[in-house]
Parts: sequence; C-alpha cells; structure tokens
Amino acid sequence: ALFQAIAERHGPAMRELLFDREGQPAPSLLCFVGEEQVDWSQPPALSEGVRVMLLSPISGG
Repeated sequence: ALFQAIAERHGPAMRELLFDREGQPAPSLLCFVGEEQVDWSQPPALSEGVRVMLLSPISGG
C-alpha cells in the first residue's frame, strides 16, 4: 500500500522505479524499515513513525 501511494503521488516515472512489469516490487530496489532490510516475500506491517528507506543500487566501473 505504501508503494502504491508513493507511485500515485509522484507519477509514472516513480511507478517504473518501484514496480516490475507484473506489478510486484522491483527486485533491484532495496527497502529498509527501521534498520532491517525488507524481505519481499514477508513484507512487514508498518507502524506510525517508523522510517522507511528506499535505495536503488548503483553499479558500474
């Protein structure tokens, strides 16, 4: 629900970053709730005031 709300608020470009073609969370996207990395197969419940951090890995050389 959080990713849907972010995508709706920020438009198609954000939706492309957050979701794959099947509408699932993009596998390359890293999400942390508090200090714990989210396991997409078991997304955590969010409580008010918790920090959510999204990271898009960068590679290259």
